[in-house]
Amino acid sequence: MGALGHLFPVMGATLAALSYLAGLWFGLHFSRDLRRRTRTMTVAKVFIAGEMVEFGDVHRLEQIRSRLADLESRRLSRRIDPALYEAEWAEIFYSLPFEDPAHVSNR
Repeated sequence: MGALGHLFPVMGATLAALSYLAGLWFGLHFSRDLRRRTRTMTVAKVFIAGEMVEFGDVHRLEQIRSRLADLESRRLSRRIDPALYEAEWAEIFYSLPFEDPAHVSNR
């Protein structure tokens, strides 16, 4: 692109744009399945008029955080084998809410 950009500026810019778009398409196409399996949970804690206001399921998030911290602590101290670690991690992951992208309206 550099050589063509020097000789043919429009062709160099076109190739650069096409390369960028091809990379974007490649990333979106091959991460589609991964993006569909992603779990999300929206939680916020904010001060409004001098008091803490919570939005979302803050209690559930704290439970999940606590379980993951305990699980990681046991893994680091070798009190849990890799298979059990993975099984418990999956149990926590699958307890998160799941929205099927095919049934979620555009936001």
